Amino acid sequence: MDNGRTDYLDDILWNFAWKECPGVTLYQLYVIHEGSAHPTIDVTLSGSPYHYIDSGYYIDDSNRFNWIWKIRASVKGYWGEWSAPVVFDVEPVNTDPPPATKARGTEFKLRDPYRGDCDNRPTGSVCIKFSDGYVWLIHDAIQGSSEAGRWNGKPIIVFYGFRADYYHVLGTSLIKEIPK
Repeated sequence: MDNGRTDYLDDILWNFAWKECPGVTLYQLYVIHEGSAHPTIDVTLSGSPYHYIDSGYYIDDSNRFNWIWKIRASVKGYWGEWSAPVVFDVEPVNTDPPPATKARGTEFKLRDPYRGDCDNRPTGSVCIKFSDGYVWLIHDAIQGSSEAGRWNGKPIIVFYGFRADYYHVLGTSLIKEIPK
């Protein structure tokens, strides 16, 4: 599997896919490094595949080996057993060359949407509501928004703030914040 770079100029990109089964309403994907107390990925999904992106990070050589991923399915609200674990290793750090034009902090990151009540949000915060239902809680004031291009065929929407610009790829949980 992919690894990042010590100069933080390459994202970690992991792709997980499994065969979907009839009648399944949800899947839970669980990814952990052997011996770790906390998973790197523990998400509930409606289907396969799942794309994990981690920007500005790398996995040290001492933690490259013995990663595990497994999946389980929910049918009619009941979770089934976990699949057999799949063991994988991560490539050595700095395997991929740095992109020529990427600056640190400009990569998209995977982040769950804000699920709180926007009417009762923390003082000084703003809820950005995107057309796909994604909600992002920020501490800024918004001046406007527009389409800012496409990522893998999906529209990228940007909201312009006074402190930063806030990008979201519609139909995903990918975001990026570029400070001004």
